[in-house]
Amino acid sequence: MTTIDFVDQTIRDGMGSLWGQRVHSRMLDPIADLVDRTGYTVIDMPLTAVRFPVIARFFRVNPWAEADRILSAFPTTKRRIPLRPNSVQFGLAADSVVDLWIERICAHGMNSFWLQDVMYDIKKMARVVPVAKEQGAEVLASVMYGLSPYHTDEFFADKVRQMAAIPGVDGIYVEDTAGVLTPERASTLIPAILGAAGELSVELHVHNTTGLAPLTYVEGVR
Repeated sequence: MTTIDFVDQTIRDGMGSLWGQRVHSRMLDPIADLVDRTGYTVIDMPLTAVRFPVIARFFRVNPWAEADRILSAFPTTKRRIPLRPNSVQFGLAADSVVDLWIERICAHGMNSFWLQDVMYDIKKMARVVPVAKEQGAEVLASVMYGLSPYHTDEFFADKVRQMAAIPGVDGIYVEDTAGVLTPERASTLIPAILGAAGELSVELHVHNTTGLAPLTYVEGVR
């Protein structure tokens, strides 16, 4: 039997897209408990490393105190952020810096990551997976959807097979950052990814840039 679960993206992705990361944790207080008790599989958190300078500059508070406040507001649901295998903010970072970021954000309560790498550096992905797993976190490898003559269903399926073979990977995450995935393309892409993922769970996250995301989600569920 196929099980359909739901992930909450509004707190991280909604505020990041529409508010430029400038939502103070106090603005989450009225809804945090309700969201936590809704039954989502995981809640994406507004705590990527790129948000930390925003917290310090505009809120003028300790970013780690802000992290503690946000993460503690969702005690019963898994809490997730994207993780770049070769970077912490923008630009490249040493492996030791990436590892330290994983260790510290997990120490503050993060327990789920999705690997964000449009270049599909499988070796880098494989390197950070055990680092996160040692901290008790789950890790999903991501398909970063894009439009080009090279980004065929077969291309994405091949990447999924490589990522699914990484020891410790908990699932596959399909990320349509540009919001250009259509229901028609999803009807062929999602089956190809499901076939390549094997027994791993598959998540679908579509941005609504073109207004087609609701229909694409329906096609993904179908």
